[in-house]
Amino acid sequence: MASKRERPPLVQDNPGCVACHNLMQKRGFQNGQRYFYCPTCKTYYRGGRPARNQAAQPSATARETRQQQARQLDAALLDLIRAALPAGLPADLREEVMQETAVAALGGEFDLSEMARLVKHCRRKINRLNADRFRFVSLSQPIPNSNGLTYSDVIAG
Repeated sequence: MASKRERPPLVQDNPGCVACHNLMQKRGFQNGQRYFYCPTCKTYYRGGRPARNQAAQPSATARETRQQQARQLDAALLDLIRAALPAGLPADLREEVMQETAVAALGGEFDLSEMARLVKHCRRKINRLNADRFRFVSLSQPIPNSNGLTYSDVIAG
């Protein structure tokens, strides 16, 4: 064992955490290796690596910062989509077009600089889905302009 004079300074004695870079606490000495504990990440380290196959977790503040940045990006994307949508759309159609546009933009199908073209494409797609004459129809649904006749009445004869 090295004497106190040969030991490195205190800052090097307590290394920084791999994930959050805070100074770790000493936890013990076993088989010639020093164990450290990061109170922020709640991870044990042995020789600079996580002990007991624990993955180094990012700190809670870093995670919250990333989540906040993601929320801000999502809000900015939705604001950009809202600005490109025409004002006269019904609420349900507007939500469907917004969702389809956001999925296409996040999927990389279109560039955000082409937002007007992307909204037009998604609106056309939703209109085609809603105008499909072979879509699923409930048998108990009344037939338009038939005085309350349902599709099941027509099938029954």
